[in-house]
Amino acid sequence: MSLIIPKQTNRLLLGAVSLATLCLGVRADTIVVDQSNGAGADFVDLPQAIAAASHNDLLLVRSGDYSGFTTAKGIRILGLSDDAIIQGDCRIQNLHSSRKFVMTSMGARKVFITSCDGHVAIESHGSSLYGRMANLVIADSQDVRVRDSNIRPFDGEDGPTVQISSSEVEMVRCDIWGWTGDFN
Repeated sequence: MSLIIPKQTNRLLLGAVSLATLCLGVRADTIVVDQSNGAGADFVDLPQAIAAASHNDLLLVRSGDYSGFTTAKGIRILGLSDDAIIQGDCRIQNLHSSRKFVMTSMGARKVFITSCDGHVAIESHGSSLYGRMANLVIADSQDVRVRDSNIRPFDGEDGPTVQISSSEVEMVRCDIWGWTGDFN
């Protein structure tokens, strides 16, 4: 007995097999970051975790105060508690057009997104001290989305709250407090 497969079905099957093969080649690991080095923690601070991460990895960040970082990696960072906060500068820069950087449910003092051709998404999900950004600077970036974020300087912070230049930015459901710069 022979099986006859119509040409269109054959193309669909070939496409599905090709897609499945491509997906198998994508590697993604989960990395746990915990300042108190609790059970199952891989790292105690973000810079080391990000240095060890590969593109597409997921970093789960437990409660604590974390150091700032600089990255060009397409990774996902997810805060697991209301008080996971990055005390230093977060610098996402030179992200390749094929990469995506996502940071969700993390508080951050200052976020700089510069020269990114890839997709950058930031969601802080909070109005408390821990769930907000103090300053956001976006420059020369092609696809930045900021959602559900409270951007408000901390006491004693100087400078504009948000600065955007030469970038495509979408901000949705964001509260922004502060000044916008000199009025010259």
